[in-house]
Amino acid sequence: MTIRHGHHDAKIDMLGSIEIFRHCSPDELSAIASACTGLDLPAGKVLCRQGSIGVEFFVIIEGEVAVDVDGSRVATLGRGSFVGEKALLEHSARNATVTAVTPLSVFVFNAGEFGVLFHGAPHAGADMLIEASHRSNPSAPKSSQT
Repeated sequence: MTIRHGHHDAKIDMLGSIEIFRHCSPDELSAIASACTGLDLPAGKVLCRQGSIGVEFFVIIEGEVAVDVDGSRVATLGRGSFVGEKALLEHSARNATVTAVTPLSVFVFNAGEFGVLFHGAPHAGADMLIEASHRSNPSAPKSSQT
């Protein structure tokens, strides 16, 4: 899959099929599609390196990534998952190294584009924050809102 600028409708369709964007209106999906860039990355590509300053947020469209903290695998994430939000939200260093396990298709938001998830698409921002909060506290109940 290669989705680049100029393939706006394909991006909207892909975004609409991702869990954190499930409550978004067509206008919100359009704003998100305009803000992000679709990239295909090879297996082995490091998306985030623990301790580095975070400048991007990634939504996985296809493929899997490994999440390692202090050299130990803590998770494997796939389609619909996202990484990089904590460093952008907290203006802090990355808390994990995230590496593509398989060839990967992602939507990438830089720090400025990340704001669209809160200003241009508040439903997406809210769902992303709920999921991020659950990651930080796995025993907390997930939102039951639909």
